[in-house]
Amino acid sequence: MAGRIGFRWRQLAHDLGNGLLFRPAMITAGIAITGLVLIELERSGTLPRWEGGGWFFQNDPGSAQTVLGAIAGSMMAVVSIVYSVLVVALSLASVQLSPRILGGFVRDRVSQRTLGVFIGTFTYCLLVMRSMSSNPPWVATWATALGFVLGLLCLGFLIYFIHHIATGIQVNNLVDRIATETEAVIDEVYPHGADPAVPAVPEAAASVVATRSGYLQLVDNDGLADIARRGRLMIHVSVEPGDFVARGGELARLSGAITPDQAQECASAFDLGPVRTMQQDVAFGIRQLVDIALKAISPAVNDPSTATICIDRLGSLLAETARRRP
Repeated sequence: MAGRIGFRWRQLAHDLGNGLLFRPAMITAGIAITGLVLIELERSGTLPRWEGGGWFFQNDPGSAQTVLGAIAGSMMAVVSIVYSVLVVALSLASVQLSPRILGGFVRDRVSQRTLGVFIGTFTYCLLVMRSMSSNPPWVATWATALGFVLGLLCLGFLIYFIHHIATGIQVNNLVDRIATETEAVIDEVYPHGADPAVPAVPEAAASVVATRSGYLQLVDNDGLADIARRGRLMIHVSVEPGDFVARGGELARLSGAITPDQAQECASAFDLGPVRTMQQDVAFGIRQLVDIALKAISPAVNDPSTATICIDRLGSLLAETARRRP
């Protein structure tokens, strides 16, 4: 049961983390909640009023709202401009290198955190502005000062984000990132000391089929081992991560006395999706490097140096895989 929960959690974490929605939303919620807490603490008197806030906003609602409004407006302008430029840069990279590299930029932690801080600061400023009143005059001094600090923090994030993207789309760094991710997958899928012995599958073995079409993204090996141990079965996995499985296609073969519940439980250990991922798919990392190399030697690009870099990395990955895979 614990292994199955871990498998489901890994699936959920991968689905949520590989996008520009979950992490930015969590960061935005955290910043917004911080603002609401500061406002309530100061309104209730638990947090004493900060008299030194006049250096930022002169301790009156009008000037404080002006400062926060300027920060909020600049955040949305920066987000729209920066991410528009980012989309153009990624489009060019996908044409010149490979469209399969875009997933790495989408799940990039720096991009997600930067977007979250920008949107969070915008939301924070709106909430703090709404809390102020002119009759009687009241300013959330600590919350307003923190908004000023968040504006400066966003400036730092912007500079680092531009640096990160400018270096990340360089071929050497991009190839290194893909190769490093692939090496990590090799360490997981083909650990040292793996038993190369694979018993033959009896002809009378029952097939476990897919209930929908898609690419095999993840296999719950621990869950399959638990099913085999509890049912005294032998399970032969017929597909590998990265393979496309049509609906009704064979996922595995089970030998022994099996029940429909066992077959269904076995089928649930295979996660199918619309795209290939780097969770357990070593071949997908190699595929990306091959795509970049082929684009590099095409007549339209004619960049043999990039092809050489990819070949060097491919040789290293294939040698490491050959040392481990039975």
